[in-house]
Amino acid sequence: MRRLGCPSCGAEIWFHNTACLSCGAELGFQPGRGLVPLGSGGGAACANRAVIGCNWVAAAPGGLCLSCAHSTVVPDLSVPGNDRRWARIERDKRMLMRLLDA
Repeated sequence: MRRLGCPSCGAEIWFHNTACLSCGAELGFQPGRGLVPLGSGGGAACANRAVIGCNWVAAAPGGLCLSCAHSTVVPDLSVPGNDRRWARIERDKRMLMRLLDA
């Protein structure tokens, strides 16, 4: 696994992080650029960030990232446990998409 550094403070972070544990900077993955700080020119958070912890950058505020936009079926979130299952599937899909893009 490739080591990543926070673009704000340089502390070590993981690909799945949504924020730096050292400085608290909100982060998002942008294909072609890597992890970038959200907001200040870095892009907007994916609309699924709060629901499934998506850490990718969307093209516009309130929009979906490239990975989430590929999902055509969303599970029934009123069923207990489906939110956790969907989050795990989407997390793995984001990693696969990143690996295929490299």
